[in-house]
Amino acid sequence: TALFFNNFTIDNLILNKSNVEIKKELNENVINVFEYSKAIAEIMIENQFGRLIYFGSSRALSSDIGISGYSISKNALIGMMKSFSKEFSRYNITSNCISLGFFKSPLFSKIDEKIKKKMLSRCTIKNLGDIESINNAIYFVTNSKYLTGSTLFLDGGYE
Repeated sequence: TALFFNNFTIDNLILNKSNVEIKKELNENVINVFEYSKAIAEIMIENQFGRLIYFGSSRALSSDIGISGYSISKNALIGMMKSFSKEFSRYNITSNCISLGFFKSPLFSKIDEKIKKKMLSRCTIKNLGDIESINNAIYFVTNSKYLTGSTLFLDGGYE
């Protein structure tokens, strides 16, 4: 099983975002993951078994002001995951995505309280997720033989 956590962003409004910034986000969140996935898939093909699990973001699908590059790259990641699921399923390799919402983390704890409150207001469940929920999702996706090309939203009902 290979887990891909890639969450690079350069927050900037679209009209202020440079080509260098968008290319950096795409490189970190898509191109690097593509290259690592191919290398790992070769080993999985030899073994006739594998699990590719990517971590997306619920914010990427709904997007928000200032995160255009992040949103574009995370949506590209979902397309990549779906392509891998089609090409590698014949080798007993599944490819799925877990799209996360807001979780208890050192990064989230640094966000201004007003902004945190606004972010959580977009969730049906009005509190942060915990690591146990992520572990349970990984367990489920890893052990599901019939799940491939899918995105599991673990986001507290984020809208």
